[in-house]
Amino acid sequence: IECPGKTLITRAGHPSADVTHAEHQVTDYRNYMLRHIGNVKDVFPGFSDPDCLVVVGLESNLAAEQKEVLASLNGARHRVKVVGFDWLLQRAERVAKNVSEHGVVVSVQRMT
Repeated sequence: IECPGKTLITRAGHPSADVTHAEHQVTDYRNYMLRHIGNVKDVFPGFSDPDCLVVVGLESNLAAEQKEVLASLNGARHRVKVVGFDWLLQRAERVAKNVSEHGVVVSVQRMT
């Protein structure tokens, strides 16, 4: 997670340096977890190959061409998705709406 004021896609149509840096961070962390899968599964028994989410900037600030670049970027990546904070907010609002409309019971369980 970077900050909402940072750029997702440059005017030239390339991922920003902030996006590239964050992608490297999540893939490094993912690779570390996969190399130490035995230890990770001791703490998270259901752990498998994780998906990674990079959150930078706002998608609503992007021009149509930049949105196409972002879609292409996400289509070309394996298990890494780059989104803006507004995408994350919309997703959280949909989840909250589904939970409130369908009476989902949320329980807290401690992993041992």
